[in-house]
Amino acid sequence: MSTIGTIHTALAVIALAAGMAIFTIAKGTNRHRMIGYIYVAGMVGLNLTALMIYRLFGRFGPFHVFAIISLVTLVVGFLPALTKRPKQTWLDRHYNWILWSYVGLVAGAAAEFLTRVPIFNRSGVGFAIGVFVASTVIISIGASIIHRRKETIVARMLEMLRARSL
Repeated sequence: MSTIGTIHTALAVIALAAGMAIFTIAKGTNRHRMIGYIYVAGMVGLNLTALMIYRLFGRFGPFHVFAIISLVTLVVGFLPALTKRPKQTWLDRHYNWILWSYVGLVAGAAAEFLTRVPIFNRSGVGFAIGVFVASTVIISIGASIIHRRKETIVARMLEMLRARSL
């Protein structure tokens, strides 16, 4: 593995771990923010290194497009939390976009793992099927979780924010 590939993988592990940690701690705390910054830094580095990897296609390819999409979801999810703007919808935007950022990360990790399974990495078709299956399953599960938990988590956060401002 190249140096860029090693850095890319290390940043992926950091972002995966930080993202998972966010799910297990209270939202809106200093700890949440600190781990969130680690997640954002890991994701920025991960996506920038992804844009430097050309081993698979030898040129700009679909995974570079996914890296750009990932950067967009990350920025659109992070900026509302950083600025608390727009005032009425920042929390909703942060919740949706940052979670989709993490779902994309997990889908990418699952696709990467599955394409290492011998049955999927023997041909271009097998590789494409592995990426499609892993991504579809993770995105479906992620969409379900995001949708089911949104009302509860956002309401709990708004309640906590109101209590702080009193």
